[in-house]
Amino acid sequence: MDFLSGMIVLVGVVIVLGAIMGWVSIVKYRTLSDRVERLQKQINQLQHDGLADVSESEAHQHESESKVAPTDEVPETPKESPTDSLAPSSKEPVETVAEKRSRFATEQFKPRWFVSVRDNWMIWLGGICVGLAGIFLVRYGIEAGLLGPTQRIILAGITGIVLHGLAEGLRRRTGESHPAFAALAGGASIVLYAALLAALHLYSLLSPGVVFALLAIVSVLTMLLALRYGPVLAILGILGAYLVPMLVSNDSGNILTALVYSLMISGSALMLMRYVYRPWLWYGTLAGALGWWALSCMTMDADGYRVVYLAALAYIMLAVPVSDWVLCRKPEDDDPGTEWYSLASFHSKWKYQPLQVGMLLVILCQAWSMVIESFSSSALLFWSPFVIVLMFGCRLRESIRFLPWIALTLHWMALFYGGLDISNFNLSLSQIRLIGLEPQDQRYFLVYVSAMIALYSGITWWISKQQPFRHLHSSLINMAPVLWLALAYLLVTDVSSNWRWSLGSFVLSMSYLGVATIRLERNNRVNGAVWSILAGHFALSLAMAMYFREANLTLVLSSQLISLSVLHKRFDVPGLEWLLKILLGLVVMRLTINPWLLQYPHDIHWSLWTYGGTTLCCAVASWVSKDNIPLRKWLEAATLHLFVLFLAAETRYWLYDGNIFRPEYSLLEASINTALWSMLGLVYFYRSRFSSHFESLYVACS
Repeated sequence: MDFLSGMIVLVGVVIVLGAIMGWVSIVKYRTLSDRVERLQKQINQLQHDGLADVSESEAHQHESESKVAPTDEVPETPKESPTDSLAPSSKEPVETVAEKRSRFATEQFKPRWFVSVRDNWMIWLGGICVGLAGIFLVRYGIEAGLLGPTQRIILAGITGIVLHGLAEGLRRRTGESHPAFAALAGGASIVLYAALLAALHLYSLLSPGVVFALLAIVSVLTMLLALRYGPVLAILGILGAYLVPMLVSNDSGNILTALVYSLMISGSALMLMRYVYRPWLWYGTLAGALGWWALSCMTMDADGYRVVYLAALAYIMLAVPVSDWVLCRKPEDDDPGTEWYSLASFHSKWKYQPLQVGMLLVILCQAWSMVIESFSSSALLFWSPFVIVLMFGCRLRESIRFLPWIALTLHWMALFYGGLDISNFNLSLSQIRLIGLEPQDQRYFLVYVSAMIALYSGITWWISKQQPFRHLHSSLINMAPVLWLALAYLLVTDVSSNWRWSLGSFVLSMSYLGVATIRLERNNRVNGAVWSILAGHFALSLAMAMYFREANLTLVLSSQLISLSVLHKRFDVPGLEWLLKILLGLVVMRLTINPWLLQYPHDIHWSLWTYGGTTLCCAVASWVSKDNIPLRKWLEAATLHLFVLFLAAETRYWLYDGNIFRPEYSLLEASINTALWSMLGLVYFYRSRFSSHFESLYVACS
């Protein structure tokens, strides 16, 4: 058995040495071939300039033997006599030269990555083979027990160092940084990664701090060598390092160590981008880092730390490539990852940056991490660092300034999804129930909500004081508290009415509206007032929804049409008209599809104040807006639409003894509905006469 094991090791060493010798031969062949090609080009240039006396036949013969592509100059062909044109000629025809020109031009327009892969794929394959040979040498020694643990790690480390020395020696000997040398150095770095991880994971020969320090040294050295050897070393030595833990793993499930290792490799790759930036290196680093996040989702050992890992990844993506360690540097046009690309499948105005794509993917991963982990008492400790990094990292970068809003939206949706009971979901929305949080977590969640309001609104307010006014900042400052209040009400209590929550939301609403009114009294066109008004009305709607029954909610929403119309008439607030139109559309849409959404009790005449009261509010808002002709036409058309719906609901109420949703349809009702729907058609035709953008739509509806 010892003899067989020794032979196997010997064969492995012979294979590695044979690969290295073959590599050296390839390099020498490529070097000689390049020299011959350069000499031939010099001869052709001298011949063209008349400085070399070479016969035409010898030149053609040498050109056919060396298969050198023709130069840009077309050689002058001798004139032929009529007799010569009839005789067979042994000279190369002109069409062949043209075909060669065409092929040469086609080669010039091929992508650089395609030419690089075509010319160097054997070299890259050799580098991968060297790295895998070192990894499997360690793994085979582990499985077969050939040497002791210390001897195996030392042997693997010596192998990596020797390969690095060989690559450097070949580079200095030839005087150039050939891709083969970079591939050899990349394989050497992979062997060193494997040796250090095996020393930590498998044998515990070194402490985690020592191993991480050595891994950092190897990563930094690999980054520095990539500046000398070129992109091949970056591909094999840095991006290939993401795969090493899977190849030397003993299925111990130590995912936290792997995440720390992934951050070190990502930091090295991002540091390399400070000097040599390539889009493929950016996306490769992003894929490797998020790949380890995806693997961490398969185990519960990384719960809590998973989002911390994403926060650290977001930080190094923002800080390392530009040395912005406190996230306060103003971006420059040539920063890594900030170049613009157009989406081929959309209009040219749809552009993106690699930095935008990377940060957006990290935010999506953060939201999914919150979904699979669910809320716990330690959520504030583990989840808040990501928000802090994002808020400060985006404050000076114009291209990613919108990301805090996306993070807030996904953050909100992830927590709301965690409060749903979908265990019995069977393609039916009626199977989904909102169960909220466990009683022992509700108090911690209220603290968490308070912290999130402080982070999203507080940090944004601090940033807005240092920069010119932006609607993005104003909207986040005003809307974040209301959104978090709504989420707290949904998850901490059930959806039944609760006067304490309603009172708190009402006080918040009056605060917003009071502040907006005071500011508008001082300045008729103050910036950001529209968002205070929107937040105030949203908080008021939330307060009414908490307290009243469903039949009164629409009436509360429609009553805000009057208040918005009064504010719009009194103050010239930019954007307030669009806010009023959006609310009007929500009210009309809700009452139009109301029979398919909710069920109301039969003991109250809810249609009278729901449909009738909403119609009255819309009519009053139209009367208040009499000075604004375009807005008044919108309100008038909506009033007529709601009036028709009111007549239809009242018809069923009186025909079926108050049971509006009775599954019955009589001839009398059909006759009345014919008149009502005809009336609605006239309403849309009337609306089309005053529309400047949707005339065709209104005519089609009529």
